[in-house]
Amino acid sequence: MKTYRRILCPVDASECSRVALGEALSLARRFDAALELLNVYQVPAYVQPTILVWAAVGPRPLWELAEEQAKTEVERFLAPLALEERARLVLSFEVGDAATTILERARQSKPDLVVMGTHGRTGARRVVLGSVAERVVRLAPCPVLVIPMGERAAVEASKGASR
Repeated sequence: MKTYRRILCPVDASECSRVALGEALSLARRFDAALELLNVYQVPAYVQPTILVWAAVGPRPLWELAEEQAKTEVERFLAPLALEERARLVLSFEVGDAATTILERARQSKPDLVVMGTHGRTGARRVVLGSVAERVVRLAPCPVLVIPMGERAAVEASKGASR
């Protein structure tokens, strides 16, 4: 049986990422593997480093606020985890296109496995939005385990979206 020493798990704080993270944690415990969580966020192309916004502490670059927002979302996402599970994680943040950035990280850090969720978009939404998981599966330098969002999680996510 193949053993995994390094696992990369891209997360976007969605329910499908939560399902994938559960599987990645299970594999990391089983193989005593290092588990890196990667959150890729995008700053709109029109945001230049010189654009400032007024915040409670005075003017700040807009890109800095985007990074802060991404970190806050991931912290909320990880809050339900037990301390021993959180201790196993190495968390990193990157700016850019999700698929491209995940592939670059996989080439650099050389994980034995990438574990990621999929939103399961079909039809026009998939054509317009593309599929990050599909690109990673096709181009990754290592095996990729794609965890589909289960029916229960999909129902819960749709309830949350309609609120």
